[in-house]
Amino acid sequence: MGNESAAPDHETGKLIAARGAAADNRQRYRLVLIVSMVLLGVFLTIIAIDAYRAEYTRQIQLQASRIASIGAQVEEIADIARARVVALRHTTALTYAATPAPDRASVPMPRSDIYTEILAQPHTPAEQSYKGTIFGHSLALAPPAADLEQAWRQDYRVFRSLWLTQAGLHAASKHVALSYIVSARTGASANFPALPSDALKAMIDPHRRKAKNPVETTFLRTLSPKQLPGRGLVWLPVYYDPISASTRIDAAVKGDGRVISLIAPVDVAGQYRAGVGVDIWAEEMARILRGQVVPRC
Repeated sequence: MGNESAAPDHETGKLIAARGAAADNRQRYRLVLIVSMVLLGVFLTIIAIDAYRAEYTRQIQLQASRIASIGAQVEEIADIARARVVALRHTTALTYAATPAPDRASVPMPRSDIYTEILAQPHTPAEQSYKGTIFGHSLALAPPAADLEQAWRQDYRVFRSLWLTQAGLHAASKHVALSYIVSARTGASANFPALPSDALKAMIDPHRRKAKNPVETTFLRTLSPKQLPGRGLVWLPVYYDPISASTRIDAAVKGDGRVISLIAPVDVAGQYRAGVGVDIWAEEMARILRGQVVPRC
């Protein structure tokens, strides 16, 4: 009888032990599962961080590449402008040095009762390819000098002589909107290409143009020996000029009116004789200039 009662107790103990072992196993499995999930989470987090870092680095490199590309385009345009202005300055200085003032009969004289007038312009489409516009001002408004009329006659002859130089400059530079020469003695100017008729009307309109000393302009003062003793090239800030935007009737590249100007003084025999410059369309700089508030001309 004692042995018979001990057998169920033994079986019960074995069952309890088995159940305890099973519970321990389940607990271990839970711990293993929890640890595995934690390790998997950490692993996925590390992968996500690495992917984020890689994408961030890629975006930074892509942005840097875009900036470098834009910078290269801007620098290319700047190099073109510098080369053209230097060439125009040297040619203008040489032309002034080699050109005597012609006789009075061969040069139209500015009228004394008009501040600004057009003294030369193309009259046919064919002439637009090699002729620009010459503006003169009343000599009575310029600083008095014994050789002032002679200076104007020389200006006129030099301006006409430089049209082919300016035409070549524009033919080789699609981003150059306008080039110009301004006399430091008379304030007369030559622009190439020829300006459109509506711009010409605005420039000579006596109601819009107040008579003043034609050589006391911001342009000529900026290039004077007093303000520019180094006699180097000067970049002007971006500004809006609808006249430049409407020139270059032959050009495939058209600006929206935003231009950057590069100007330079012209000294002849040590004397400040003229200023030259070019307006550059900001077409290739659109992404840099987009949204920038610029003053109107």
